[in-house]
Amino acid sequence: MSQVTKNLLDLLEAQRSLVLATVNEDGTPLASYAPFVYVDGAFHVLLSSLAAHEGNVARGGDLSVMIIEDESRSEEVFARRRATFRCRVTKVDGGARDEILDRLAARCGEVVETLRALADFTLYRLEAIQGSYVEGFARAYTIDDPGTLTIRHRKRS
Repeated sequence: MSQVTKNLLDLLEAQRSLVLATVNEDGTPLASYAPFVYVDGAFHVLLSSLAAHEGNVARGGDLSVMIIEDESRSEEVFARRRATFRCRVTKVDGGARDEILDRLAARCGEVVETLRALADFTLYRLEAIQGSYVEGFARAYTIDDPGTLTIRHRKRS
């Protein structure tokens, strides 16, 4: 595993929430966020049907997520470490749901135990199908295979 891949995994582990970019039914964009757990090459989010973004996610299709370094920890605000992925959405049910929610609870705290019992919360798998990672100025990478985090340096043409 390359150092860049390790740095990307460190970023995914350090941040507990991701930014969601979805599209409303009328075609207008919506930016929001959700706590997540990264398991088997996919992001998993637990969303309430009362939240505007849940309807966008529930409709399926593609969406985008960004995991970005905390501003207060960044050396340069213009070059914050960040990873962006285009994702395909599926709902998670059955035994897989319980396993993922256990992992989300370990990562994000006891509130997950309360939320998992509420009828308006649904667990979604956001499978990364394309991605990019930026470590700083002139250190931008294309993620060719998000499932294995195969990364290559992006150079100017």
